[in-house]
Amino acid sequence: MRVLLDPDSPTDGVAVVAASGGVAVAARTGSNPRPYTEVPILITAARDARVRRDPVSLRFVVESGSHRWNVDVPTVITERVVPDMASLYPNYPNPFNPETWIPFQLTHDAEVAVDIYNMRGDVVRRLDLGYRAAGFYTSSRDAAYWDGLNDSGERVASGVYVYRLRAGGFSASKRMVVGK
Repeated sequence: MRVLLDPDSPTDGVAVVAASGGVAVAARTGSNPRPYTEVPILITAARDARVRRDPVSLRFVVESGSHRWNVDVPTVITERVVPDMASLYPNYPNPFNPETWIPFQLTHDAEVAVDIYNMRGDVVRRLDLGYRAAGFYTSSRDAAYWDGLNDSGERVASGVYVYRLRAGGFSASKRMVVGK
């Protein structure tokens, strides 16, 4: 974010501080800090943002005449965005060989498992994902991952498979294709 101060105002320093409804940019003249303007800021987390307890910094670039300050404001993300409804998404890539990711989203914390079936209805692999918090699991780093192996560690044959996600009271199924 870029904040411009009045270039005619003699400033020798600047600070960005928390204020009601936004961030206050305070210019300092001499040794007396004075509030200059209040800049309301709305920061929206990405849909799959995780709660972070460790601080991250927001950088503000403040300019006044020929002066320029980079002000880093430490902050913590304390709220997580939770989806309105649970969903199972198509795996990617599809068709695939040898691996695929199965994205999903949860409205409630739950134990999560994915069962993969052949077209005869036999379970070829069970992926126990464990306890997952409500949220979005849509990137390759947190979606369910299947390496194309069955429960015995053998590569499955080419063909159509069905995967079913179970999480608490939610269950959904989709098809995928293993290509060779």
